[in-house]
Order: sequence, then structure tokens, then C-alpha cells
Amino acid sequence: MYDTFRDRLMFPIRDATGRTVGFGGRTLGDDKAKYINTRQNGLFDKGQNVYGVDLARKAAAHRQRAVVVEGYTDCIAAHQAGFTETVAIVQDILDRVKPQTTKLVMETESYLFPDNPEVYARLIEAIDRPSFAVHLDPVNIIASPRRYYFNSQFIKRCFAVLGSWIVSCHAKDLNMPPKHATVQIDETYIGNGVLDYNTYLLEIEKLNPHPTLMIEHLNESQLVKGLNFIFQKAEELGITFEGSEFREELVESEDSSDEWFAPHQ
Repeated sequence: MYDTFRDRLMFPIRDATGRTVGFGGRTLGDDKAKYINTRQNGLFDKGQNVYGVDLARKAAAHRQRAVVVEGYTDCIAAHQAGFTETVAIVQDILDRVKPQTTKLVMETESYLFPDNPEVYARLIEAIDRPSFAVHLDPVNIIASPRRYYFNSQFIKRCFAVLGSWIVSCHAKDLNMPPKHATVQIDETYIGNGVLDYNTYLLEIEKLNPHPTLMIEHLNESQLVKGLNFIFQKAEELGITFEGSEFREELVESEDSSDEWFAPHQ
């Protein structure tokens, strides 16, 4: 076996019962054959054995589906990250499409992956594709009083962990109702809440290239308020938005409602 797999990283291949039936070897040098497997024999049949099946069969039976990835390391990364299907599906999309000028991102959410910057970083490492990047929406993952009251520190943490991968960000705001029996954090339009936009805009400004900043979840009158707020805040911080020289002055409506417009509800 040493001669066959010389200078290769070894991967034991097990059957559905967990019994080792063969090996795969990835070259560590310049060998033209990137991968080689144990020769066909009475115990090992490459066409009948799927790498990782011993680890995946219970979950596959429970969910009535299985996700297949290309290589040994992709399979290992998916299991190590703890969200095997997410990793496998994203890898499959990127490997099929092979984007050259765009990035595939996942929006941060409090109720599904990725729900914090560290989880997103694990996803990036596990997916291991240069065309996978980060869309950051800090409001979506400020889901506790601690993050709410210390959102400046949380924003800095997001950029410290994910900064080099961030290609787009969302701009909105959040409030906590003063009289509520349990913790309730509500989204609102930009400038009508407590999110520290001084910190948020300064962290965005540090990145090169600068991410796209998108305002969402507001009606027409709130859009005017939000744009005026963010441009004024940027001017105070000495930040210039690309194309801002063509911006027309927007006048806020006196009878505009403060009611939050949320089209996804």
C-alpha cells in the first residue's frame, strides 16, 4: 500500500456499517492523477461505495434525501461545519454556475444559518469557494437585549470577523417597545431607531472595495427620511457615497406616517 499511495493524503472509505473497505489518496505533489483509490477487489467496489455514507445514512433516512458533494475534503468540511446540506448545496451551485464577476451570498438571519458572524466564518471556510461571500444585515441578528444595547460592539465584531468577505450590507433600524411583558425587538426604517450608524458607516468605509449599502423595508415617505438621514450622517463622518454628487435634495412630507412598512409581512 505504501508504494501505491506514496506522497498522498489518505482517506479511509467505509461502507454503510462503518467497516473500512478501501482507501482514497489525494496527491501532495505534482502527480497527474489527483486521486487514486484502492483497486477493485472482493471487499471494495468503487461503484457501490459512497464516501461518508456511514455518517450520513441516519440523517438521510430521517430527511428522506441525501446531498452528494464532489470530493473527500468537501464532504469532511460539510460535516465539520455542522450544517452539511447548506455547505453541499452552495458548493454544488457555485461549481455548476462558476460565477466570474458576481458573488453568491447568504443573508444573516436570527432564525436560521448564518445567525452570527462566527457561524458565517465557519460556513465560508467549509464551503471553500472564492465566489462565496457575505451579505451583512446586523439588524437581522440583533435578537437579544445584550446585542441591542451594545450594538456598536456587535457591529465591530461582525466586521472584525467577516470584513474581508463582506460585499453588501442592508441599512435599516430597530427599536424595543418600552412596555412589553417579554423582550420584543422591532425593525423600523433607517434613522428611526437605535442602531449606531456612526460605527456602521465607519466600518463599511474601512473596507476596500466598499460594499454596496441597500436601504429596505420602508414606504415612500420613509425612504426620503432614511436617505436624508444617511447622507447627513455620512457628511458628519466625512464619508462620500459613490455617485452622491448627482443626488437631488429630497424634501420630507409633513404628513408622512411613522408607521413601518414591511412588505414581507
